[in-house]
Amino acid sequence: MEKGQLQGLIIPLKDESFNPVLYLSLLVLVGFLSFIAWRWYKKKLKNQAVITAQKSLYALQQSYNSTSQTSQNTALELVSILCQGLGVKRLDQYQAYDPHKWHTFHQTLNTLCYSKQPLIHSSKQSSIEISSLFKEAKKWLSTK
Repeated sequence: MEKGQLQGLIIPLKDESFNPVLYLSLLVLVGFLSFIAWRWYKKKLKNQAVITAQKSLYALQQSYNSTSQTSQNTALELVSILCQGLGVKRLDQYQAYDPHKWHTFHQTLNTLCYSKQPLIHSSKQSSIEISSLFKEAKKWLSTK
């Protein structure tokens, strides 16, 4: 082969410069992965708050059964634990899946918290009311 015949066969390499589609795809991928990581972290934090609240609720129930703590103090602590577990500052901010049951529970808890004459632990009616509140609080925390 002569030198003139090879001249048309060699194709010069294409100059690889800025490729906007590649960089845009990479940017979208990084954004999507960041969003997924953020959602996972947010869910993990929420679940951690619920687990902590459930442990605190269990400890409160055990301390209520073993001491002569008043129902009013117990109810106030129960409100604090529920707020922590449900991720709200006040219980009336919580959007429940069953608003009627939540409203009844919330009213009962408020009545016990803010009654003028706090009921003492030894009272049978108070004990029943508090134990039912503990059960319902567990239910609301488990649905979160």
